[in-house]
Amino acid sequence: MTHKVFVYGTLKEGQSNHRLLNRSLFTGRDAAPGILYTGPAFPMAIEIGSLTGDPVVPMINGELYEVDDNTLENLDRLEGHPDFYERKEVTLESGQIAWIYYWQGEIERLRFIPQGEWPA
Repeated sequence: MTHKVFVYGTLKEGQSNHRLLNRSLFTGRDAAPGILYTGPAFPMAIEIGSLTGDPVVPMINGELYEVDDNTLENLDRLEGHPDFYERKEVTLESGQIAWIYYWQGEIERLRFIPQGEWPA
């Protein structure tokens, strides 16, 4: 079975963990709902709660891949799902449905990335 996974950090092409996606199909760039922060070495996407009356939804820019079951399990281990990051399905800007990993920790000491693209 294949799964669509949206990546925005160290799994992107040219980044340190991209090797985990070597056998996966890159299907293009896209954007996912969320707010992006960064720590010293990697970014954290924060899920957007219910937005009331706000027509502008913050977006995170990244890459979309089709992965197999084994790769998805490896990504879950890397991301510490569900404790460190939680994998959730979202509707991307293109209208496609994909998994994304949202940060579950504190954000007080993190730096906000207003343009939604890492590295900033």
